[in-house]
Amino acid sequence: MSLDQGRVEHYKKDIINAYAKSNDVSKILDIERVQNTDGQFRKIGLKTFINWDVFDNPSSILVFSDFGSSVARGETKYLIDQAMQLSRTRREIDRTELSPQFLGERMTSLLRNDFVLLAPITLHYELFLNESVWEPFYDSRQRAFTIKIGSQRVRLLSIHEDFIDNNVIGLNGNFGRWKATPGDNNSGLTVTIQVAQENVSQVELVVSSLVKFEPVDPMSISVVHVR
Repeated sequence: MSLDQGRVEHYKKDIINAYAKSNDVSKILDIERVQNTDGQFRKIGLKTFINWDVFDNPSSILVFSDFGSSVARGETKYLIDQAMQLSRTRREIDRTELSPQFLGERMTSLLRNDFVLLAPITLHYELFLNESVWEPFYDSRQRAFTIKIGSQRVRLLSIHEDFIDNNVIGLNGNFGRWKATPGDNNSGLTVTIQVAQENVSQVELVVSSLVKFEPVDPMSISVVHVR
């Protein structure tokens, strides 16, 4: 028996939407889509086997969005790892020392329109949403909070602690290039979804992206470790 293609497309859409919603890389760097790779691209993804009746039985329900968000988070971790390796300027401070004045003095040379501040989720909510200090504002167009550093508003993205530890990272688009192969869907996103019937009882699902980070300017990134 063949798979219900209507259900397959429905699940693919769930994966694509979740990938797009969780994709932080596109908020940090412009994505350069390439057709050919040089053998140095990294495949980020997962493969799993799902019971066949999930694609055939209307009463069988499985949340497929997690597959898309997992790949997006994998890309974020890869980018953060590369940023930490590239950084040449690091400073360790106590939490009480973290202020708009401190970041302004430390990162003033990086402040451009494409500057972004990456922070662990705990600091995002415990410190950066303090209205009297950071003047946070959610920019729906950029899908990100902005905070005030000196006279300039900058984007703030919250990153899971498992990826960024207790580091606050400031960077602009000069720090590197992100390349990716186009996905096999019409969404314009760089995620590939493969669904194939493995046998009479299982279906193989592969969700992945093929990406590469190329470092450019180590001086376009600054890291502060908050104790």
